[in-house]
Amino acid sequence: MSQAFKNVNVGKLADAAFAQTNADMAEYTKKYNKVQKGKLLETQLGTLKLTMSGKKIAETAVKKLKPILKNTVKKGWNQFKNKWNEKANNNLRNSLKEKQTANQADRDQDLVDADDKVNETEATSNEADEALANAKIDNDALPGEHALNEEGRQMDEDEAQEALDNDTADAIEAGKSGSDLDAATQESAQNQISLQASNDAARAAEQQAVQDSEANVAGLQADSDTASAANESAITAKESLMGVQKVAETSETAEIAAVPQVESAAEIAGTVATDAGETAAVAVDEDVGADLDATGILAPIGLALGALGIALGARDKGDPKLPTNMSQNEENYSFQAGVGM
Repeated sequence: MSQAFKNVNVGKLADAAFAQTNADMAEYTKKYNKVQKGKLLETQLGTLKLTMSGKKIAETAVKKLKPILKNTVKKGWNQFKNKWNEKANNNLRNSLKEKQTANQADRDQDLVDADDKVNETEATSNEADEALANAKIDNDALPGEHALNEEGRQMDEDEAQEALDNDTADAIEAGKSGSDLDAATQESAQNQISLQASNDAARAAEQQAVQDSEANVAGLQADSDTASAANESAITAKESLMGVQKVAETSETAEIAAVPQVESAAEIAGTVATDAGETAAVAVDEDVGADLDATGILAPIGLALGALGIALGARDKGDPKLPTNMSQNEENYSFQAGVGM
């Protein structure tokens, strides 16, 4: 066997290979840096254009949307506040209604008691009036009865006097006188005296009966007046009570009605969302042209160019190709040698 290239200086060949590799890498780095510099410029210019154009549009949009957002937040706070106000007002309203119901029950009972009092005093008054009426009838009848009694008594007395006179005349005609005459008329005279005494007693009794009747009528009249006054007082008290109750009912109803009616949370939430959406839609629809005008007519084009610049800056096209035939380090570098047979 014989070794090929035994007279070749391998160290010099390695140095030459490394020198060529360094030259190729230097050329590649120069081209790569040049291309990357151009891409960086494109990217920076695109970003600047996009930022400037976007900033103008964003500033305009924020300017337009800020009142909408502020109004929406305000409505959101109102929604929260109204929700609690609604709860508080509902509690107050329910409390007032419960109080009104309890008060109405008391008022109904008071009215029942007042009706009972009216009915009771009316019955008492009617009884007193009836008793008075009957007493007056009896009292009014007394004079007539007494007159008839007196007529009978007068007739009896006249008959007794006539009998005495007849007995006296008969005794005198018979020649009697003195004690004989008295004896002959004694019976008729005694009858007359007894009858007169009886009649006088009857007259006295009748007079007392009239006095008693009149006193009874007076007493019953007083009772009737008292009962009537009590009944009138009960009626007046009932009417007054009804008036007071009416005022109380009206006041309670007005107090309940005075509790504010707060829009429900669901309605407020729907109103907030609808108002915000409609306001934002109207703002965008009406102001989009003004927003673009405010940024300049080239603002949309600038946005497109800026985005394009960034995309161009990020592409791989134009990058130099990395050298493929490069020498490696000493540890990895090797030569092939032919073997002679």
